[in-house]
Amino acid sequence: MAVLRVFMTGFNQRVWWLNPTWKVGCLLLLLAVGAPLVDAADITSLTYGLPARSMTSTWKGNNIIPQRPNMVFTYAGTLAGSKWLSFIDATLNSGAPCLSGTIAAAEHDSGHSGVMQGSASKVVTVPQISLLDASKTFAICFAENSGAITDTWSDSRFHPRL
Repeated sequence: MAVLRVFMTGFNQRVWWLNPTWKVGCLLLLLAVGAPLVDAADITSLTYGLPARSMTSTWKGNNIIPQRPNMVFTYAGTLAGSKWLSFIDATLNSGAPCLSGTIAAAEHDSGHSGVMQGSASKVVTVPQISLLDASKTFAICFAENSGAITDTWSDSRFHPRL
């Protein structure tokens, strides 16, 4: 678990050894100490359709998924099979929707796909019972334990449009 630390810079208007009165500077740093720089599990590509269309987590203007019920996707990467995914409106939670289990594991509506468990071969079907909003960009979130609100959800860094 990361611990947040606040650091402030300071300056002295005089030579420090003559008058060690420091004034607070204008730069504050908030650092997450102990936070992992790379997720232990990751999704490196997402493939769907015939002919197969593949995208990576590098944002491209053509990272677009169909607004169609029961779209089948295959994910690749270090995230194991049989894990949980959800497509979430990327603007929620101040642009970090995967950090909130309440948002990432929400029931389906136009801004949430609902939680979907992938198969052992990393295939997941997005039901879109309620079609996802075509005007939005979606974050693809994943969880490794239960897919519940209390699970730890991560951002795959895939943010496709519809």
